Amino acid sequence: MQANKIRSFLREQIKTSAISRNIHTDTSTIELTKDEKFGDLTSNCAMVWAKSVGKNPIQLAQELIQEWKNLSEYFSEVTIAGAGFINFKLDLEQWSLMMESILSDHFSFKINDPSTSELSSYHLEFVSANPTGPLNVVSARAAVIGDVLANILKTLNHQVHCEFYVNDAGNQVKLLGISVLERWKELQGLPFQIPDDGYHGSYVIEVAKTLSSRISSDTTIDQIAEWAVQEIVKEQKQTIEKYRTHFDRWFFESELRRNRKEIEVLEWLQQNNYIYESEGALYLKTTITGLDEKDRVVVTSNGTPTYFLPDIAYHLDKYRRGFRYAINFLGPDHHGVIGRMSAAMKLLNVPDDFLQIRLIQQVNLIRNGEIVKMSKRSGEIVTLQDLLNELGDNDAAVDVTRFFFLQRKVSTPLDFDLTLAKKQTEENPAYYVQYAHARICSILRQPELESYLGSQWTKTSINELQEPETKRVLRKLLEYPFVLERCGQALDPNGLATYLMELAAVFHKFYTHHRVIGQAPKVTLARVKLIQAVKKILAHGLSLCRITIPERM
Repeated sequence: MQANKIRSFLREQIKTSAISRNIHTDTSTIELTKDEKFGDLTSNCAMVWAKSVGKNPIQLAQELIQEWKNLSEYFSEVTIAGAGFINFKLDLEQWSLMMESILSDHFSFKINDPSTSELSSYHLEFVSANPTGPLNVVSARAAVIGDVLANILKTLNHQVHCEFYVNDAGNQVKLLGISVLERWKELQGLPFQIPDDGYHGSYVIEVAKTLSSRISSDTTIDQIAEWAVQEIVKEQKQTIEKYRTHFDRWFFESELRRNRKEIEVLEWLQQNNYIYESEGALYLKTTITGLDEKDRVVVTSNGTPTYFLPDIAYHLDKYRRGFRYAINFLGPDHHGVIGRMSAAMKLLNVPDDFLQIRLIQQVNLIRNGEIVKMSKRSGEIVTLQDLLNELGDNDAAVDVTRFFFLQRKVSTPLDFDLTLAKKQTEENPAYYVQYAHARICSILRQPELESYLGSQWTKTSINELQEPETKRVLRKLLEYPFVLERCGQALDPNGLATYLMELAAVFHKFYTHHRVIGQAPKVTLARVKLIQAVKKILAHGLSLCRITIPERM
């Protein structure tokens, strides 16, 4: 993509200048200008470097412009603005080359060049809901965020592995087994009593029905718990597949125990004097790292490992598998995990930046402006399947659910407007973006276009179009690789949904002001090229979101 070529050119110029000034950690950026009157691209490198090289930012910016070579190959004008921003105005020919590169049969959406970029391997863990019940709406949000981020990182040429961690051991699984057994007794007409801290949701009855022929009075709690986990994970996988979310592996906690991973970690920590005993329990000295507020129990006084010990073993296993980064998306109630797990990794000599934990904030379901509880089949939680059922339980329901969950940053609570989600109008942001693609397809199907498409096609330049609406579309197309890169750096795909809405908006505005067909041949052909490029970028962005790409609506 020509936009990538231009960015790579600028980066090389900036990198060479940084190295010549002994700046080996460069945090400067290249972005689109906020206002096209200041040019098209801007870099803050002179401002970022000024203090370390002992120069005024404007003076440094002037020096940099003088030493950079071949700027005129890409830019018609390079200026200094504000406190030292260096602004670049693209040469007209570059806009035409960008269009041709997007429309080329050999076009690739891959953003970074593997030969010149610092690429990494990412382990993404998301959802990881306990196998004690259906997936809830926070898990639904996590499923979209993790899945779309994985697609973006792959487009940035990184290696990505997605994993769902199944906590199929521990006290909560035993409680599930007890709850299922009590429900089985109920089905048999026998006296039953579910523990107060057991699982009371109606889904447990369904599990008990499914397992009814396998359970007898001689069946152990451990057997029932194992079977129940298998049934619930089976349902979770089916829901996840319907929801178009991909996992490379479902990793079971029981694997760690079978392979003695927990014991190995505990023994190593003991050998290195990071474990001490108090009142019969074993504690990990997480406070000595300065990252945790108190030491944590890893084995209780009755000899049972807490959930923290297998979690430590699991994250160490990720590191030993060779991943450069482990990214965890957790629910809003997991804030305490950040300090204790970061401390454990530090004690195990894992690099500080290996584990990065992102908390996905709460989801509120809204109907007619008010927070509501949906009718649900699963006890005290609203499940992903409940949400899909509310919206029609079809492809359109999956489309709108996925898009709505991308509309806010990971760190921001999200209000899911059920009333808006059901609308098949341009008020619905998912529909609005899809309609832009379908509208372009409708234009390109018009038979009148056949009379235009001939030898003039390859000779037609986008520079035939000088309207401000055209320039806004072009600038938005230029922005696409920047958006994906920002999403990758922030580990948050929200920017992609925002971009798609903005691209759809500039296209709709362009089409409102300018007809495509019926103009002078060169104008029509240039506009056809423009909307074909928009169509291609829209389709790619929607595909990264795993949202259907309609040609008719």
